[in-house]
Amino acid sequence: MLNQLPSDWVTLNVARDLGIRGSYPQDLRIKRQAKSKNLYAQWLPSPDDDPRPNQGRGRGGKRLTLSQSMGTDDPYEAGKRAIAWVQRKQ
Repeated sequence: MLNQLPSDWVTLNVARDLGIRGSYPQDLRIKRQAKSKNLYAQWLPSPDDDPRPNQGRGRGGKRLTLSQSMGTDDPYEAGKRAIAWVQRKQ
């Protein structure tokens, strides 16, 4: 399945692009970060469920995603780890 991904991807939606099934937010995504071989998971919780101060808003008022390194460069393994991470955060 890995060969089905474009070689120049930057962000992958875990549900749509990786096809990993499970119970998790549909906006969960895997992203490449500059200067890091590890992939990062990103997710934006709903404003009502966001435990951060000011519902996760930055100085400009825009809500910022939660992000965490998944410790791997494999997109499918990162997707599985991202699901476990977001379930712990919920």
